[in-house]
Amino acid sequence: MANIFEFKYEFYDGYSNNPSKYIILQTNKNESSMLTYNYGKKQCINITDKVDKFCNDISKSEFLEWYNKNFHSNIDFFPSIHWLLRIKTNSVIIYCKGRNMFPNNWKEFIEILNNIGIII
Repeated sequence: MANIFEFKYEFYDGYSNNPSKYIILQTNKNESSMLTYNYGKKQCINITDKVDKFCNDISKSEFLEWYNKNFHSNIDFFPSIHWLLRIKTNSVIIYCKGRNMFPNNWKEFIEILNNIGIII
């Protein structure tokens, strides 16, 4: 059985010092949920029955290449966007961040989140 020990995503749109979007993992003995905030809309999504699928999809992907990377564009934009991602499962550790740029396979990551009911 797979486990998610940490999940955190923050997105700053450059207009505020507070994140415009975030997702954090909340767990207790019996269930796992993702708390999401997306431009004022808050949700708590139970993912207990989807943890195995999520962990399996993440471990099979090329996201492991993201570990300890800083993705940034050489072109400055105003306002500048910033983001941070931390994932720790029993088989994967990902920590990365970016400024004005996402990894090339970011859409694949978003699809994995969408498949467990997380929309960002």
